[in-house]
Amino acid sequence: MPNSQKICIIGSGLTASTIAYLLSKFRLQIDIVEQDLNKKKIKPTKLALSKHSLDQLCFYGLKDIKKKSNIVKNIYLHDSYSSISLKKDLEFSAPNTKEALAYIIDSSTLFLDIRKKLKNLKNINFIKKEVSSINDNKFFKEIIFKDFKKKNYNLIIFASAHNLFLLSKFKLRKVVDKSYNEDAYVFNIKHKKIINNSARQFFLRDGPLAFLPVSRTETSVIWSIKNNSINKKYVVSKKHLLKFFNTHFKELFNEIISIS
Repeated sequence: MPNSQKICIIGSGLTASTIAYLLSKFRLQIDIVEQDLNKKKIKPTKLALSKHSLDQLCFYGLKDIKKKSNIVKNIYLHDSYSSISLKKDLEFSAPNTKEALAYIIDSSTLFLDIRKKLKNLKNINFIKKEVSSINDNKFFKEIIFKDFKKKNYNLIIFASAHNLFLLSKFKLRKVVDKSYNEDAYVFNIKHKKIINNSARQFFLRDGPLAFLPVSRTETSVIWSIKNNSINKKYVVSKKHLLKFFNTHFKELFNEIISIS
C-alpha cells in the first residue's frame, strides 16, 4: 500500500536520483523536479564507494553495479609534505584476498542504472518545470512553479548544484559557507597494464593528491591545490602534467601514456 507522505526532490543528477531511488523503497510518493533542462552534461567522473555502500545498493536492486566496478583491496597513505615519496606511511587492507575495501565505478554508469530503475517505478513522477518560489507553513511545504501552478509536499529535498539561488527560498536557519582557498582538479590517466587494485593518497605541501584505480590501464586522479601554489602550472598543460606524473609516479604505473 502506497505511503501517503509526499516528497519533492529538486534536482535530477546522481545525488538526487540516488536519494529518490532509495526513498522509493518506502513506498513514498516522490516528485523529481528536473530544472536543469538546458544544462550541458557534466563530464563523467569516477566514484569511490565503500563496501558497505555498494552492498546496500545491491541489496536495494542495483546488483549489476558490482560487476561494473573495480575492486580496491588496499589503501596507502603517503606523507609527502617535504617531498614526494612513494614510501607507504599507513596502509589499510581487506581482511582477506577475496574481499574489497571499496569499489571504483564510473558516475555516469551508476547514474544511468539508477535512472532506468526510476523510470519503471509507479511512485516516481518526473516534473520538467522551473521553480519560482518555495513557501513553508505549519502543515506543508508549497512549491510554486513559473507557470504559476502549485504543489504541496511533506518534505522538500534540494539536490541541485546548478540552482543554488533557490536555497535562499528555503529560509534555512543556518548556512555553512566555507572557503578552503584551493581548487580541485579531476582527470584520468592512461598507463601501461598493471595490477591496479590499490588506492593512494599523497599529502603534499600544497594539497592532497589521490589515485583511484579504475582498471588495469586507467586510474582516476583527484588533486586539490592551494590557490597560491606553484603546482598550478602543471594542471594548465597536459604536456607538463604528463611529465610531472612520469617523473614522480612512473614506478607505480610503469609508464603514464596520456591524460584526459
